[in-house]
Amino acid sequence: MPLLDSVLLDPSKLDLWVALRTDGVKGTGTESDPYDGSMRPKPLITGITISHAGTEATVTANNHGYANGNIVVIAGATGADGAFYNGTFLIYGVTQNTFKYGMNGTPGASATGSPTCTLDPYEFDALMRSLSTNTTIHLGPGTFLTKGFCLSAPAIFASWQPKSGWRMLGSGIDVTVLKLVEASLEGAFYSAIGTIYYNPAYRLSGFEVSDLTVDSNLSGQPIPSGKDFAPVTCGAILAVGTQIRIRRVRAINFGA
Repeated sequence: MPLLDSVLLDPSKLDLWVALRTDGVKGTGTESDPYDGSMRPKPLITGITISHAGTEATVTANNHGYANGNIVVIAGATGADGAFYNGTFLIYGVTQNTFKYGMNGTPGASATGSPTCTLDPYEFDALMRSLSTNTTIHLGPGTFLTKGFCLSAPAIFASWQPKSGWRMLGSGIDVTVLKLVEASLEGAFYSAIGTIYYNPAYRLSGFEVSDLTVDSNLSGQPIPSGKDFAPVTCGAILAVGTQIRIRRVRAINFGA
């Protein structure tokens, strides 16, 4: 093959399948053995302590087994500062017994209550974060729970974002449902599918979503302590770039 012809070829594409599995198997991504896109609880670590220096939290959890770049869920911190400590975070600075994460504000004291930590249980989100460009994702029937994308730090670092060349193909409107959950950061914008629109590095070149329903689940989001409503905005799709195609998609329960 001439060198010029090889340069002009489209990049190689990957097809994979995702289903809501109940057998506890992760799968290999083939049509006969799809990846698991369900919510699968992970071991809960209790008896932890959380201190802070400014907006940086340090968790002490003996022999936690986590690694830099893991996504963890912190829960159970109480008091006026609990909302700063609780949530889903990307961790760094990992040692055998400690790890760190960034908060969206500066608490006045160390965490109180009985905080816990666990790895993010949303298998669908973990899979989306791991995929490369030019991937076609076939979604099976059922409701896939996702924390989607959040446009505010620190949740933005724990989000997944579509990549150029992705095709997300459901099994039909109201047959495949992508449902946004746990949009709990006050005043933030969430979407089931989204990108950092203002950063050119995240703009898409070729992206398609089709044959599914997006449930933004506005009324089903958690309400921060002391509030009588969920002070967040929940959208469906935020995709910026070129050659973007959205067809046969139904969006429900979105708003502010």
